[in-house]
Amino acid sequence: MSSAKLPGQETQSRARRAVMTKPADRDLWISGLPLGNGDVGVMVWGDGGPLKLTLDKSDLWDTRMVWPDEPDFNYATMRKCAAEGDWERFQWLFEDSIRQVNPMGPTKISFGRLEISLGDEIEAHSGELSFYRGMAELRVRVGGTEYAVAAFVHKELNVACVRIQPAPEDLQVRLLGLAEVNAYLADLDSYSPRHVATGETGGALVQEVPEGISCAAAWNMAEDGTVLLAMESAEDADEALARAQATLGNAEERGWEDLLASHQAGWAGYWDASGIAVPDEKIEYLWHLGMYLIGSAAKPGCLPPGLQGLWSLDGQQPPWHGDYHADMNVQETFWPVYANNHPQIGRCLTDFLTDCLPAAQEFCRSFFGWEGAFFPTAFVPGMVFVPGWSTAQFWMGVPGWLAHHMWLQWQYGRDQSVLTEQVLPFLRAVFQFYEGLLEEGDDGRLHVPLSVSPEMDDNKPSAWCSDPNCDLAVVRNLCRWLVETEAAAGDPQLSSRAEQVSTKLADYAINEHGGLMLWPGRDYDESHRHPGHLMSLHPFDDINMDGGADAVRIVQRSLWELVNMGMGRWAGHTYPQSLALAARAGNGNMAAHQAHIFHDVFTWGNGLHVNGDYRRMGVSVLGTNVFCMEANCGIAGTIPEMLLQSWGQRIRIFPAIPDDWEDISFSNLRAEGGWLVSARRESGRTTLVGITATVAGTCRVKNPFAGDYEADAQVLAEGEDLVIELAAGQEVTLRARPRAGEAM
Repeated sequence: MSSAKLPGQETQSRARRAVMTKPADRDLWISGLPLGNGDVGVMVWGDGGPLKLTLDKSDLWDTRMVWPDEPDFNYATMRKCAAEGDWERFQWLFEDSIRQVNPMGPTKISFGRLEISLGDEIEAHSGELSFYRGMAELRVRVGGTEYAVAAFVHKELNVACVRIQPAPEDLQVRLLGLAEVNAYLADLDSYSPRHVATGETGGALVQEVPEGISCAAAWNMAEDGTVLLAMESAEDADEALARAQATLGNAEERGWEDLLASHQAGWAGYWDASGIAVPDEKIEYLWHLGMYLIGSAAKPGCLPPGLQGLWSLDGQQPPWHGDYHADMNVQETFWPVYANNHPQIGRCLTDFLTDCLPAAQEFCRSFFGWEGAFFPTAFVPGMVFVPGWSTAQFWMGVPGWLAHHMWLQWQYGRDQSVLTEQVLPFLRAVFQFYEGLLEEGDDGRLHVPLSVSPEMDDNKPSAWCSDPNCDLAVVRNLCRWLVETEAAAGDPQLSSRAEQVSTKLADYAINEHGGLMLWPGRDYDESHRHPGHLMSLHPFDDINMDGGADAVRIVQRSLWELVNMGMGRWAGHTYPQSLALAARAGNGNMAAHQAHIFHDVFTWGNGLHVNGDYRRMGVSVLGTNVFCMEANCGIAGTIPEMLLQSWGQRIRIFPAIPDDWEDISFSNLRAEGGWLVSARRESGRTTLVGITATVAGTCRVKNPFAGDYEADAQVLAEGEDLVIELAAGQEVTLRARPRAGEAM
């Protein structure tokens, strides 16, 4: 029996029903419907008078950055200032001087806006977005006539497609450039758009990014109410325009029906990769929404999404420059691609990090003075530094947490070429950075001399510390990943050194009650949005519920202390992490509750994450309503932790199920090692498990059956585990045998 068919039709039927609803009484960008194909993004908003399509593209970045003339901008001076308590000079050298010469950039930018006017007096409007079809459908009533508006960004072709039916007699369309809708960014040099042959039924616009690429959009309106807009980029402005016009011509030749059919086939293939069916509408919705967003914002061959993905805010600079924030945001954004069986999407991140590696190595040499690779917390393409808090930018754990995604790409994909060409070079360079950073103390152990626990104490001098648990977790696990991947490649260049570092590394700081501390001498003593001190529990797994009584106590006590401090200063992005921490502890009730709080408090009416308790529901004192996509994606990436866990080379089926979940199924979730796993639970009992091997190997599964079972392949029992040898492509199905008097 094919594991791809185990849960049956229910997962795909629910995907077809999953929709995002546009609030009918809002004319706000944030209440819009996001469309995208991984390269071109469109936010559809407005009431039809006009309907607004904010345009974005993955490679639209202003990467200009000026370094201040500060010869003491280096790690040696940083250590000296910290040792002497000279925080004024520290602040100037490593933050203020950089901000002063870079007041607005580097930054993500959008392209502009396409406006489609159906009339001046809109009587009613509403709309929804189908995740399964990747399509926004709106109803707009003007002058007694109700118009149906369909819009999508083609899954493969860089074309935004809109059709209004019936075709209005006096449809007004205009294309506006960035400087025409964004007065703030218009102050940046050379942002005047170049309109080309603009008329009532078509035109084009070229935007040249200073010292960067050029991007062009070309549009056409047909008599049947169809509006097509193509976006392309190139190093040269004329080439970008030629590409956009060629793409538009291709789309016009294919026609609406062909474009729609091929687009929907692309999304159907995407959803066929995996599915879940759980008796909780909010959790199912969050899973589908997060998977829709990452499927719309990322794909191989394009730059990965930053903080706002392919939906830069209309009319203003993106919050936090829309950059790559690598103290949590980048990581959460890409969590869903692995367990949810889309490892190919993760390639856009690993390709990007590989491209950035030479710049990270040069920064390590110039700033730290030794070989290795260092990434700051906030950067843009090219590993260009973005001004920000010094406590954030120089968190020493960033390179290792980015390396985790390299390791995940290998663990879930098992692609030997990716291993040798990307994973190992990256892990080795990052390991060299930590070799240079660590210092041996009088105790003979290796220590992190100066770092922070992400955003703890904000940007105050008190944030700086030695041996934060987050950094020790990063280094300890990096050593393990390096040894494992070098063994897989048969090329143990640095394994002995990594093992030595791991052996000599300082122990985690644990308080008298057995809970993980922030760093030696500092408990987790306040509610905070970044539970970085618990990284050894999740996303890593070196302290876990399989590790014996001491490890179990650390997990449980650390989670208790997290709960004890409360959620008052948690942000929306904290909830994917708290969900995963609960799931790793086997607490399904808490995991589900974290998802519910996120859904009810930290999302806008259309489901998009807005980071704070903006409606003042009393959950958090943080009240922002700024959209960032990482938490939507992160929730979709941690919900599978309730259904399937595979850390430590052991698969666990339904490890964190709420008490009231009786009937559950999932299809083709992916486990570490490249196993595709499907399972069904009926009346609170696991009845069916299917496993497909994408590569040959030994599959180890914690026995999920309450009683006897049968299998269509040889299975060995080793303690609590079922051990199965599988060839590449081989499938095995395991079924619970009926109990006495039970039909199955």
